[in-house]
Amino acid sequence: MDVGGIIASTVDITNANFLAGKYIFDGSSNYAGAVINQGTIIAAEHGLVALVGNNVRNDGTIHARLGNIVLGSGDKFTLDLYGDQLINFSVDAGSTSAATDENGQVMRDGVKNKGSLIADGGTILVSAKAAQGVLDRAINMEGVAQTRSVAQKGGVITLSGHEGVIRVAGKMDASGKAIGSKGGKVKVLAKRVKVEAPTVIDVSGDLGGGEMLIGGNYQGKGPEQNALFTQVGSGVSLYADAITNGDGGRIIVWADEATQFAGTIFARGGTLGGDGGFVETSAHYLDVMGAKINLSAPAGQTGMWLLDPTDVTISGDATANESFADGTYTPSTNTANILASELLGNLATTNVAVLTASAGAGSGDITINSALTWTSVNTLTLTASRNIAINSDITAVNGGLILTAGAATDTITVTAAIDVNNFNLTRGIWSQVTDPLPGFTVRNNFQINSGTMPNSNARFLRATAGAGTSGDPYIIADLYGLQGIGSDSTTLSKYYKLSGSIDLAATQNWNSGAGWVPIGNELASSSFTGS
Repeated sequence: MDVGGIIASTVDITNANFLAGKYIFDGSSNYAGAVINQGTIIAAEHGLVALVGNNVRNDGTIHARLGNIVLGSGDKFTLDLYGDQLINFSVDAGSTSAATDENGQVMRDGVKNKGSLIADGGTILVSAKAAQGVLDRAINMEGVAQTRSVAQKGGVITLSGHEGVIRVAGKMDASGKAIGSKGGKVKVLAKRVKVEAPTVIDVSGDLGGGEMLIGGNYQGKGPEQNALFTQVGSGVSLYADAITNGDGGRIIVWADEATQFAGTIFARGGTLGGDGGFVETSAHYLDVMGAKINLSAPAGQTGMWLLDPTDVTISGDATANESFADGTYTPSTNTANILASELLGNLATTNVAVLTASAGAGSGDITINSALTWTSVNTLTLTASRNIAINSDITAVNGGLILTAGAATDTITVTAAIDVNNFNLTRGIWSQVTDPLPGFTVRNNFQINSGTMPNSNARFLRATAGAGTSGDPYIIADLYGLQGIGSDSTTLSKYYKLSGSIDLAATQNWNSGAGWVPIGNELASSSFTGS
């Protein structure tokens, strides 16, 4: 079928609406009908192909270069057109009954694509709604959906399953790999999202990666629907690379309740210039066992991988704390477990940030129960909603460690050795008073509150003994503890004694090259009032 454009529907449209140019399709006839394409439909450039009905299935091929492809399942639809251009499409009422296919079998997917949808330079929109229990899945994407860039115009693919389930087990390509192009956008949004092998989703671009939203937007914000459960399985590959120049793209895998991610993500910077991209895999309960993230940049800065559950323990325990069955998440604990070996594998190519949330059943704590050692220049950032506990050694002689507790009064408890190239305590109370002290070495840049001292955010106390009083002063044994005296008003008011000589020559690169920060200053509120 070779047409300028086509709208095919099994749902009624009234004569009055049709004659008035109002494309409102309403299934008031109570007839459940399916639209099935087994052939080839080719629309003119900028044209529209819309297949809408109670159920829709595409086994064939649909082409709409620079145009729009719409597949919609429900009882009522509205298409807003300007001339022959699609302005908006909405499913206004979900299906209350399922249609039968050509063999008389009840169709269990609102929209199923086993064929190819190709709208290079344009948009593909798949949307489905149904009453509870009518369908197994709102959308079942097993085939190909492609909106590659044309003349530097990026494409958009949107799957909207509303309160239903989306299953993806195919290929979605909104890349912009032609010279001068950027990657497009892919959105997979529903109450439950399941992405299975051998799915490949690609929003890479010559001059920069695009955007991919699976289950929601950054930290669950933005206008997009948030999934309750999101599952991305092993064997799934997600790409948002910059090919030649530019930054890697942005990939978000989100769920309000639980996310399980075991796939592979690439969002690398361009070979000639540009930084690595940004990836977030988050939910109140999070499982990233098997995840492989590469945000490297051969000619720029490595990108960032953000993990954002409620509570986190990083350990050597490979036992998952949950089960996914039929799209329903069952936790065995309020704490997400991140396998140390997998975290380290990703630190080889990516900066990693672990951020805990205050919402949910957990407390927002981060706990390190397994030794972490990496040799790359990448940084591990731990940002807790409450406390941080480091119970095992951290060694990153080329890399960095950034620690942020939830509030200035929350604690950072360290009972193990730390040996890193760069260190920054941005918020919370670090208090070590013990003999012997755990090992602590910063080879390059040591910072408390990013070098701004005294401050009201971070307190750093490191002493071998004492209570900070005139009769029982803190015993300072190294240059880190000495610098910590000036960290906040509390430390400035205490009493100290040096256990011996302290050489400050190693502080020349501290505080981003500013070097040693004097203890206190001439301001009354910031002066050293102790001894």
